[in-house]
Amino acid sequence: MRRQLTVVAAATTAMVVLAFVIPLGFLVATLAEERALAQAGQVADLMAVALVDGGPDTVRTALALGPVADAGEVTVVLPDGTTVGAGPIPNDVLARAQAGQGARVPVPGGIALVTPIGGADDISVVQVVVPEDRLGAGVAASWAVIGLLGLALVVGATLFADRLALRITRPVAGVAAAARELTTGRRDTRAPVDGPPEIADVATALNGLADAIDDLLTAEREGAADLSHRLRTPLTALRLDLEAMGDAPGIDRLAADLARLEAAVDQMIRQARAGAAGRGPADLAAVVRGRLDYWGPLAEDEGRAVTADVTTVPVVVGVSADDLAAAVDALVVNVLRHTPAATAFTVTVAAEADGAVLTVDDAGPGFASDLVERGRSGDGSTGLGLDICRRLAEEAGGRVVLGTPDAGVGARVELVLPRHSPR
Repeated sequence: MRRQLTVVAAATTAMVVLAFVIPLGFLVATLAEERALAQAGQVADLMAVALVDGGPDTVRTALALGPVADAGEVTVVLPDGTTVGAGPIPNDVLARAQAGQGARVPVPGGIALVTPIGGADDISVVQVVVPEDRLGAGVAASWAVIGLLGLALVVGATLFADRLALRITRPVAGVAAAARELTTGRRDTRAPVDGPPEIADVATALNGLADAIDDLLTAEREGAADLSHRLRTPLTALRLDLEAMGDAPGIDRLAADLARLEAAVDQMIRQARAGAAGRGPADLAAVVRGRLDYWGPLAEDEGRAVTADVTTVPVVVGVSADDLAAAVDALVVNVLRHTPAATAFTVTVAAEADGAVLTVDDAGPGFASDLVERGRSGDGSTGLGLDICRRLAEEAGGRVVLGTPDAGVGARVELVLPRHSPR
């Protein structure tokens, strides 16, 4: 933007300067020519004085005078046809001059000023040839001065425009830099409020928006932390009830589920208080194997065939193990809740050149549409499970892809995450 403003100012100034300099250059040349011809006219006036009562000798004496001799080639034709001076005058020009018509005649090397002197029957003709160097005397120097002045004007206007553009673009760059910092999660960043009033107003609005977002995030995290704290009371009561059940069948499994729920609540509190979810790295393949071991018994109880195609090579991604476990749980629970019992599903972990892909395929009814949003999944569920995966992927620089398995029946969810790059 700064360069564009400077170029526009320079081009505009150059056009204005040219619009004045070119006519001014022609005017200077014309004035120089008129000045030289005016000096030639003065020589003709001096010769007119000599011709009042003088003959050829008087004319020759006048031609030898300094002002006349310095004027150039001077020729005088007396009324009787006698020619005194530099050379003859062309017959047609001489005839017109003897008839009383003066003229400016181009001749080789300059311009001849032909002037008739005397009465109707007693006319002498004076020709003064002005050489080209006198016609253009001082023109080159004047053009050089005019050109330098024009160039100085263009340079000065360009420098001024550059300073003015910098005064505009520097605050804009500050606002853009602050916006980029905010997108990276640096919530304390604020744009400098300076520059022209319009840009300062934009910076003020951006800072106000950042303050509002900061307040909303703080309120959301505090609300999540408070909600998590409130969940501790019923969880504690539930643990006491389990302990009171003694050695009832399935009590160990219920106790393990409760312990995991309590750990999840504690993790929510820590994340809410810290202001962001923990980041890895973590081995995606290891996390998936662990979560399949956890969900395997429940799938077996429902008669589901679970196929695990998980690489044995560590697949390290830049996401914490807790977040990965939450995403895997969300995808498995999505299958368990929304497909009939005995529906098989497959979990695959594949390493790619620049990322890792977690794929969950099932043989159920599939998605109602390829647009699944938070709070709406198309089949009566909340859609929160897939939203957890989507947010996790986007924060890590990946994505979630919904589709259909290669068999053409059921649903496929792909969680694509970038590989962890140690710094």
